[in-house]
Amino acid sequence: MKKIFLLLSMLTLVACTTTENISPPAIKVAQSLSKQDTEYAILFALTNAPTAKLSPKKIQILNAAVNEYGSQKQYWFYDGQGKDVINASFKYRSYYMRVKISYKDKNINLKIVNSRNLKQKNDPINGGRIHKKALVYLGGLDRNIRSTLAGFERINYQQKSNKKIK
Repeated sequence: MKKIFLLLSMLTLVACTTTENISPPAIKVAQSLSKQDTEYAILFALTNAPTAKLSPKKIQILNAAVNEYGSQKQYWFYDGQGKDVINASFKYRSYYMRVKISYKDKNINLKIVNSRNLKQKNDPINGGRIHKKALVYLGGLDRNIRSTLAGFERINYQQKSNKKIK
């Protein structure tokens, strides 16, 4: 009985570990995409819905890219924006985090700026710490943005190769 209790205690401690709060590597944006395309791609990744006037064919291309490259279940939502910055929030059960998505110079950067119930600690000596699941959730947003950017690249490629997209 003591061994079982000890084993369960150890599993509980391992499951609740924190890790260094680091941002994922910057997402490189293709040269063919404009700043507006980049903004629309980020917004589409957050909402899974077109944010610009896109034709049904373009929406079909975007959805095909998202399905091909994978998408995480949507717990992300739009939370405002500024110049070259879109704020996104994540909510799942009692977990919450706010992420700043900055897009500038053909790079997209994601940074966790606030969280609840994810054990976020900002320690100036050791750097920030956060629950390891937060980085998994952030990785899902990263994947969603990358797949949507791929869809916008397909649209641009098809337009440049003189194929009409209606």
